[in-house]
Amino acid sequence: MRTRVKICGVRRVEDARLAVELGAEWVGCVRAVDSPRYASLREVAAIRRAVEGRARVVLVGRVRPEDEGESGAAGEEFVLEAKCVGASAVQIHGASRASLERVRDAGLIAWTVVSIARDATRLPGSLEAAREDGAPFLLDVGAGGSGTPFDWRLLGDVAPPGTFIAGGITPENVADLLARAPFGIDVSSGIERSPGIKDARRMRQLFAALAEVEA
Repeated sequence: MRTRVKICGVRRVEDARLAVELGAEWVGCVRAVDSPRYASLREVAAIRRAVEGRARVVLVGRVRPEDEGESGAAGEEFVLEAKCVGASAVQIHGASRASLERVRDAGLIAWTVVSIARDATRLPGSLEAAREDGAPFLLDVGAGGSGTPFDWRLLGDVAPPGTFIAGGITPENVADLLARAPFGIDVSSGIERSPGIKDARRMRQLFAALAEVEA
């Protein structure tokens, strides 16, 4: 089975184009203002135009559940941004169910994010509920963007169906993760020169490692 790839934290058109050329199906653009990978709406729109018809763009954000409550305000805000730039999906760390429903009601794909601690000794129980939802979902460390992996042995011989794995994936360790047969991988800092600036050589190394395992 071919592993799906999402390249996240993209700010430059050339990085998005290379990612798609190498085989990425998803390109993530971070809209969390406190992130070093923060992308402006102009940058996101340019990236979306560059990959149109070949990959889908995901707006990635983060909210504190205690701030949002059950209002779904974050979902509404991201729907407006996604419509503005032509993104097809939204991924909000800390989103309430109401926010995810607002995203879906707007005809967009809502990625569900399930948080796992770096030192976790078992997978979170909420993973089962996320899987039942039917939309893409992501297992990531903490609030996301940490660049650190959890213990991939927790995934068992075969990772839970439909799961994208994020956190600390690099060209050097991706084969260890692929041994767990994840549905998809979400890669950002492991292929960068600096936050938001991808390293073309390392990106090629990542996809070469994928091709070697899947040959």
